Amino acid sequence: MREFRLQIIIVVFLVVLISGCAQRPKTFSGDLHIHTAASFDSTESYESVIEQAVKNHLEFIAITDHNVIDAAIAQKCRQEKRLLCIVGEEITNKEDHILAIDISKKISASLSNQKVIEQIRKQGGLAIAAHPLPENGGLTLAEIQTLLPDAMECASLRLEDTDYMEKLQEAAARMNIPCIYDSDAHSSVQLGMIVSSCQMKELSVEEIKVAVKKGRCSRRQ
Repeated sequence: MREFRLQIIIVVFLVVLISGCAQRPKTFSGDLHIHTAASFDSTESYESVIEQAVKNHLEFIAITDHNVIDAAIAQKCRQEKRLLCIVGEEITNKEDHILAIDISKKISASLSNQKVIEQIRKQGGLAIAAHPLPENGGLTLAEIQTLLPDAMECASLRLEDTDYMEKLQEAAARMNIPCIYDSDAHSSVQLGMIVSSCQMKELSVEEIKVAVKKGRCSRRQ
């Protein structure tokens, strides 16, 4: 009888151990702000972006060209097998830049910032304040606090200055808005310079969105 009970205890222990391991989040690295030749300020091909992303051990990326979702690039992105590629857009007007991650239809830059975010969420996408602060072409901290996007970039190639990054991280914590870390790459050589490491159960678009919203992403060192 004692041996039987011991066996039961061992089996229960193994089940709990295996279950815990299965639920333990894993770390995946990626970049949610990348441009191709579909943007007015880049000449990089889709293929060169993917090749460089794979070379730099990125497991997910988002193509976020300015005010456009190029049909050919979007199709390649959705069919990509070498990594997880997400279709997005950087909605860019004269003063503000907002990333739309995981959308299918282009969002007009003529809309107000509030309407842009509403349209992103209507499509089930993720709204991120790109390279904040006016000197970097982004939203002011006051605007971010009013708009409450899903996340804000706390580092990008525009924001490599340590003081800026610290300022943004402190502001994000104060406003309870998660940080994300992207390169804003306009050429393939910039890929991998700033990368997010996100804690997820599995590599999927939905898990990425959850990780960003819940603040489970940090800068990969």
